[in-house]
Amino acid sequence: MNDAITDEEKELLAQLEAAEAERDQKRERVAEKTRTNALRDRIEKAKREAAEAEKLEELIEEHGPLGKLFRVLTTDGGHMIAVKAAPRQIWRRFESGMDKSSAREELVRACVIYPSKAEFEDLVNRWPGLILQAVNEITILVTGKQQELTGK
Repeated sequence: MNDAITDEEKELLAQLEAAEAERDQKRERVAEKTRTNALRDRIEKAKREAAEAEKLEELIEEHGPLGKLFRVLTTDGGHMIAVKAAPRQIWRRFESGMDKSSAREELVRACVIYPSKAEFEDLVNRWPGLILQAVNEITILVTGKQQELTGK
């Protein structure tokens, strides 16, 4: 058996080495971009959370105690949404059509107090399940179950 590497094998090894080096460089660039984007996202999230904490203080002053007169939910992306109890007429319309998504959406849109309608639409387009989460929060407010849950 001949252990000598042929010229063809040398060429193939050189090609393999070059291809692996190129692959490693590209992977490193992807990793660098991923780290940079993650840092930018964390900065944006921290700034948004600071603004939302300030807004929450304003909402408490304007609407009363958190959990009693309005509730807050947070998206997976960390966006805050505040909802108030539904007025009786809107709640009744919701109850009569609660199987329909349009009734749920009408209820939620009438009860969102933060963010703006346009920002809320953007969030719902990103996370459509927010409508159901908001309905749950509004239901707690309307039925008074929050007090039962907290023992107050």
